[in-house]
Amino acid sequence: GTLDRRGCANPVYGVSRAIVETGVTMRPSPVPAPELKQAYAGLLARYDTDRNTILRTLYAWFNLTLLLSFAWPTLVVFFDAPLSSVDATPVDWYLLRLAAPVAVLAIGLRLWWASGVPLYVAQPQRVAELRHSGPLWTQALLFLALLALALSGVLLVSDLSAAAKVMVFGLAETAAVQVIIAGYVKTTLEAMEADTRRLFWICVALFGVTFALRGGLAAAIQPDSVSTVVTGASITGGIAGVGLGVIFLLLRDRTASLLPGIILQLLLVALVPAVVG
Repeated sequence: GTLDRRGCANPVYGVSRAIVETGVTMRPSPVPAPELKQAYAGLLARYDTDRNTILRTLYAWFNLTLLLSFAWPTLVVFFDAPLSSVDATPVDWYLLRLAAPVAVLAIGLRLWWASGVPLYVAQPQRVAELRHSGPLWTQALLFLALLALALSGVLLVSDLSAAAKVMVFGLAETAAVQVIIAGYVKTTLEAMEADTRRLFWICVALFGVTFALRGGLAAAIQPDSVSTVVTGASITGGIAGVGLGVIFLLLRDRTASLLPGIILQLLLVALVPAVVG
């Protein structure tokens, strides 16, 4: 029979691995198996059961996502913060606005490190190894990086102060989302789960919920917002989050790095809207 990383017979894992080997489903984890096995043993020693570990991981995602999503709308609604775009936010309010994604990013990295789950996809050396991903992926990543630099240049030339605000905030927010979901949560599930397909779609769903909250709250704080508009923005954000989540996770698994997903999200969520708007 097929054994899972706990050394137990696991027919589901056998089927999943067979599907992976035929190339029908998602790629296996880019994190080396010995590191995942060691992380799994540490997680079990700390939380006792698989269920407790997964629940604690999802609870951490939930709390950090709420902080990231609700911090600025709360300031707008209850503390009269200006209802403006990132680039038009006054410096004092901008620093408060920036504090949420920076705090979430710091807490997410701390949780990830403290959990004992490998930081493999966040390590700097993975960037140097991106050229080994294959010519197609290397060219795609080079295109994304050059496009991000070009759009950043356009913003900097047009308005240095506004561009700096957009780029710094966008990078902090993007890195926070990627570290939490594609980094901490997905690597933890890879250590816990034998079913590659299931954990992939769980993380896609988390991206969907994150973007749905983002879209719905952005619409809800508008002065003339109505329930139908908020609902529509939430649904649109959720659909976009699911689609982007698939791409983010495929990039992460194919390149063994969070950097491509960070660049792509920064482009789509921060740089392109700032240039077009």
